[in-house]
Amino acid sequence: MISCAHSRNGGGKKRKGVVKRSEEGFPLISIITVTLNAKEGLRHVIREVTAQTYPNREHIIIDGGSTDGSLEVLTASDEGLDYW
Repeated sequence: MISCAHSRNGGGKKRKGVVKRSEEGFPLISIITVTLNAKEGLRHVIREVTAQTYPNREHIIIDGGSTDGSLEVLTASDEGLDYW
């Protein structure tokens, strides 16, 4: 189980119990984005990863405690993210 010190500030599919596994012929690819106070760049990265066509990928975002509105971007993108 994944835990977070500030569980109220985390989301995504893994937080809802959905965990991806490797599919035959399509190994699981994890894209990990680390960010701090980069709201506009974060929006761009989420769009770019979402636009990828590889069928078995997960997007994990680690935020270092942003204060610039990044949390709102993550909350709005919750369904498309695997963990944040």
